[in-house]
Amino acid sequence: MSASATTSSAASNRENSGPSAAFASQQGASRGSNHATPSWLPPGPLFAAQIAAGQEILDFASKRMRAQADFIECLKHCESLEQATSRHREFLAVAGQQYSEEMGQLMGIVQKNLSVIADVAITPPAALQTH
Repeated sequence: MSASATTSSAASNRENSGPSAAFASQQGASRGSNHATPSWLPPGPLFAAQIAAGQEILDFASKRMRAQADFIECLKHCESLEQATSRHREFLAVAGQQYSEEMGQLMGIVQKNLSVIADVAITPPAALQTH
């Protein structure tokens, strides 16, 4: 067997084992099912609540990063320290307002899902329940 054939065979074995292969096999197995949620995702409303909060946080972080990049771009066009300081004050005022609004959004998500969170917190996992 040549060195290139051995290398190709080893690469093929790596591709057909490990986490990637396990994921691919789950994807293939779940394609034929009628379930909308992949089998590897945790079921239930707590997971949905975590996803909703995570999406909101990441969306906000994305917006803040974009605003920061725009602010830095804006500074390049300032003609004086006073103008840069004024733009910085404006940026901080808007950022403060947006952080305040975001806290309201997150509190809304928490309040909406509080009963789900409380139910999970007080309900022991099935494995720990005694019959």
